Amino acid sequence: MSYEMVIVVFLMLVFCFFMQILTIKVMLCLYKANGEDIKPVKLFERKPKKPTKAQKKEQERYENILHNIEVYNGTGYGQIEVE
Repeated sequence: MSYEMVIVVFLMLVFCFFMQILTIKVMLCLYKANGEDIKPVKLFERKPKKPTKAQKKEQERYENILHNIEVYNGTGYGQIEVE
């Protein structure tokens, strides 16, 4: 048996598994709706990640660059030094 066939079969099994989960969630959502507005189905809840110190520093650097571009008038007046 070739490895390509094994990979295709595995992907089909994963697809079928997630389709069953989705179908069950939609059926439960419709059952609970009871004439109310139907809420969107979410398979997975993603929690927002907290930015690290390096990400905060990079964001601040990016904002300083944008500020410098906005206030540029040919002189150094109003410019913020970018590290």
